[in-house]
Amino acid sequence: MPAEDDLIVWSSRLDGKYTVKVIWIAPNRGELSIADDTTVLHREPVSVSSKSEFGLGVGEIAAWQEAAIVFVDKLEQS
Repeated sequence: MPAEDDLIVWSSRLDGKYTVKVIWIAPNRGELSIADDTTVLHREPVSVSSKSEFGLGVGEIAAWQEAAIVFVDKLEQS
C-alpha cells in the first residue's frame, strides 16, 4: 500500500495554523482532513474527480476550501 504522502491530491495551510489536505482513497473518492500541529481535528469524505494528467477541478478545490473554512470558523467561535 502506498504511503499517505503518495496519496495526497491537494493540501493547503489555513490561517497559518491548520493543515488541510485531501487524500485519494479510490476512484472518485477522497478524504479531507483538517489538523493543527499535533492533532487531526476533522475528517470527512469528499469526491475527487481523478488523479488525471489534467489536474484537479477548480470547483472541487473550491468546495474543499469552503468546507475547511466553515469547520475552522466554527471551531474558533467555540
